[in-house]
Amino acid sequence: MGNALKTIISRYPDVDFCGYTIPHPTESKMHFRIQSNQNRAIDILKRGLDDLETLYDHTNSTFESEVKTYIE
Repeated sequence: MGNALKTIISRYPDVDFCGYTIPHPTESKMHFRIQSNQNRAIDILKRGLDDLETLYDHTNSTFESEVKTYIE
C-alpha cells in the first residue's frame, strides 16, 4: 500500500517530495513524508488516499466484470 500511495502522491504537481519507510517488519507502522510549499501534508495525504480508493474501486469492478465475461 505504501508504494501505491507514494506513486499517486508523487504525481501531484504541488508535491515537492514524497517518501515512506517501514521502521520494522514486525510493526504495523509506516512513516510517510510529504513536502509541499502550497498545501498541508495532511490534506495531500487525504487526497492521495481518496484517489487510491477510487483506483482500487475501478480496478476491482473491471476485474469482476472480466471474470464474469470469462465464465459466461
